[in-house]
Amino acid sequence: MNPYESPATVQPPQPHSPAGARQLWRRVLAVAIGVVIAYYAFSSATLPWADDVWLGEVPLLAFPQLPKMHLKSVLQDGLIALLPLFGLDAGSPSPNSIRTHPWAMVLTAAGPPLLVIGLLLLPRSGRVGRRRALIAAVLAVATIDGLVTFWFDSTSRLSLF
Repeated sequence: MNPYESPATVQPPQPHSPAGARQLWRRVLAVAIGVVIAYYAFSSATLPWADDVWLGEVPLLAFPQLPKMHLKSVLQDGLIALLPLFGLDAGSPSPNSIRTHPWAMVLTAAGPPLLVIGLLLLPRSGRVGRRRALIAAVLAVATIDGLVTFWFDSTSRLSLF
């Protein structure tokens, strides 16, 4: 590119060029981070009242928790499958579920935000200094949501997790 060329003749990066691909990656990453932050904020704001708002037999404010409930279930099934490898299998589903529940909860709370932060720290995603605010925001909302989730799980009559 000629630095003396007038801005009117400068072509924007094409999507198939390396510069265009970087711009697309940044946009996709920015939207994904925004969705993650909004989800954690909404999830932690609605969970304390999940047992208070019902429509018939359905707790309406439990719907935002569905992704976490599914992830916890998948992780717990995986942990239960690993118990025999470590000689910790109780031979019955109930004790195995009780044994793996806290570990699955920790993995559910910590795994997704760590994955998002890992994407922010990828070498090709730009300077880390520019992303410190995003990393801090993801950590803040994920920590608040994790604390609210653990509190709800240990105090509520409604069993979601």
